[in-house]
Amino acid sequence: MDSPPVDPAGDLVGEEPPAGAAEAGPGSDYVGTYTSPYFGDFVVTEENGILTGALGPDGGYTFEIDPWDGDTLSFVPTGENALPGSLSSAVFVREGEQITGVTLTYFNKFPEPGQEPNGLGVFTRAD
Repeated sequence: MDSPPVDPAGDLVGEEPPAGAAEAGPGSDYVGTYTSPYFGDFVVTEENGILTGALGPDGGYTFEIDPWDGDTLSFVPTGENALPGSLSSAVFVREGEQITGVTLTYFNKFPEPGQEPNGLGVFTRAD
């Protein structure tokens, strides 16, 4: 049986946005529905300038999405495997002026050192 994590989770733990970070696009660029064969729909909404992601059955797993560096945004994962201080990236893919997908790095786990990500956190824009 694996022991529970003892450290915060995510690729941005302990990091600060880079000095001179590129500005994120307008929130409306990211708003939409993205889909993954594993997780189903990931829905990004914007209210009062704040982006929110909703994932899972009925969108029950929600989190704020904050600017980080250009089309790489950040979010704080929650749950039993994400201890306080957890921080991960949401890397949006821009083709021309259109966002066509996003990788939620926290859900795109590296199972063992030296292995490739499992690809489960890759979402394609559905709308």
